Amino acid sequence: MSDKPVGRVATDLSARVFGRLTVLSLDRRDEKRNAYWRCRCECGEEAVVRHSDLTRGVTRSCRCLNRERVLA
Repeated sequence: MSDKPVGRVATDLSARVFGRLTVLSLDRRDEKRNAYWRCRCECGEEAVVRHSDLTRGVTRSCRCLNRERVLA
């Protein structure tokens, strides 16, 4: 059996910015090989976000953006 990765390989998103989130590092992969990235939000909080949620614009903050909208 080979040690090569099986399935799709996620693009390295380290240091990229998505909304208020800056990607710090790859956190983990789940059983379906989805990549999850550790990110730091502009507010200082950290969040772990699925690769596709970052690249599709589904997740743009640690949830502080939603809290601000509710309070506005």
